Amino acid sequence: MMTDFSSPGKPGLTLTGWRLPAVLLALVAVTYVLAALSAVALHRYLLPALPADWSAALLRRGEGKLMTRMLQLWLVLLLPLALRVSGWRGWRDCGWRNLERRARPAWLDVVKGVWVGVATLGSLALFMYLTERRLASQLDMARSLTGVIISYAFSALVVSLFEETLARGIIFRLWSRLWGVLLAALVSSGLFAAAHFINPDGAAFKLPGFWEAAWALVGSAVRLDTAEAAFFVRLFNLTLLGLALCAMVRLTGTIWLAVGAHAGWVFSIKLNNFFTDAVPPPLRSRFWGARGDLTDSVAGTLALLAVLLVVLWLLRRSARRGVPG
Repeated sequence: MMTDFSSPGKPGLTLTGWRLPAVLLALVAVTYVLAALSAVALHRYLLPALPADWSAALLRRGEGKLMTRMLQLWLVLLLPLALRVSGWRGWRDCGWRNLERRARPAWLDVVKGVWVGVATLGSLALFMYLTERRLASQLDMARSLTGVIISYAFSALVVSLFEETLARGIIFRLWSRLWGVLLAALVSSGLFAAAHFINPDGAAFKLPGFWEAAWALVGSAVRLDTAEAAFFVRLFNLTLLGLALCAMVRLTGTIWLAVGAHAGWVFSIKLNNFFTDAVPPPLRSRFWGARGDLTDSVAGTLALLAVLLVVLWLLRRSARRGVPG
């Protein structure tokens, strides 16, 4: 029958009821504070002492990215504590293997997932190019096309493996045991979507006081960038994407189908951004959007919704037949 990962964790390790959200929220607050203090200290005391090339490399994507990197660092450092109170059972509890039935080859699910990703967003991007809803970009002839494709494929796989292990393999599966599958999918997917809009303001580093700058960084990082174009459409689409990936994990009992789909989407997005550009603003349509990842478009919504509905249908069929998904 369909894999069930809703059994409780080890006794004495898992917080229940309101205590778990409260502890997790406190850990998030600590993460933001430590990240802001680290970012300001790095900007004021370490960067001036580094070679100019190193400083330029760290600031290449803007000063605000220092806060983003520190958030990622402290998230990783504090993650073991968050996992412990959530009932994590160790590395065997990452969604890499289905311990309840004989595992099928992981590579097969990855290949199937890649096909899903390329067949949805990839084919949609190709259609938009062929119908001139996106325009051919001016390519950098100094770059090897083969090298570009290989690097995009590798980075897509690395990103998808990391994010699916954390977001779906660990967080979604842990919260499913505590709160049930539906609530865990909605909460984890909503947080996954919201994380894409964290945009710390680099201007905070220019404030004269150390603590003043740190507090301003925390405030700017907590607020989502709602001024971004098509914010609500993107938020909905990214949540929808997260729900589709959660459904894939629920269907197979492992993260590998979701890893493949995620990698296929990221790879398609990177190629779309490399080969094409958005049409000029007067010609843009809300239905087709302007972003290369298609998350600001209604067309992207329909593509992701189709994936989610198909996976949910497979889940329902699997439950009726009493066989693995």
